[in-house]
Amino acid sequence: MRLIDCLRLMEGVNRDKSRVSFGIKGVKFNRRMRRGGATYAYDNCTLPYELLPTSKSQKLTLEKEKVKRKPNHFENATRNIKMATHNDLKKINIWLITHFSFEGVEYDIIH
Repeated sequence: MRLIDCLRLMEGVNRDKSRVSFGIKGVKFNRRMRRGGATYAYDNCTLPYELLPTSKSQKLTLEKEKVKRKPNHFENATRNIKMATHNDLKKINIWLITHFSFEGVEYDIIH
């Protein structure tokens, strides 16, 4: 599976407008401490609902709730994922994903 397909599936929704759940494996890396190599595996994850307002009223309520930090996920190549079991948010780097829903992830390198 290509990385672009993996990201599209992450952002997808089911017919009942709920987020698609997925399993993901990857490698951790800390830029500040320059350490990494430990692997992680998360099952039954989704993207947070706040990223996709389903109705106009929901969009208005989300605009009212101002977030103090606005992470630039595109520039940093990161995504927040929501854990179904712990109800926690985890930040992952998309370039360090090794498996998505039990399939290996391939990276297209553009020259």
